[in-house]
Amino acid sequence: MKKIASGVLLCLVVVLLNVSFGTDEIMKIKGTVAAIDPTAPSVEILQTDGKKITIVMEDHADEMAKIKQGEKAEVYYYVKKGKLFGYQINRMPN
Repeated sequence: MKKIASGVLLCLVVVLLNVSFGTDEIMKIKGTVAAIDPTAPSVEILQTDGKKITIVMEDHADEMAKIKQGEKAEVYYYVKKGKLFGYQINRMPN
């Protein structure tokens, strides 16, 4: 019984850590570049459903030079402490 309880507790701790500190899972978003802020540095993507998503390009600001406002793009990102951090941007054909 103690082994089962320990296993359940360990699983709970792992889940809580992933929720609190983010994961290393890579995700992709596609849409239209609504705004580029080189001072942040961040890029805002407008999805087809009308939702705007802001992605911080902290360590990869040079990637923002690949795109312009109004272009279609896909951004690869991960979540850390509730923020979206991008690392690659690709221009897509219109």
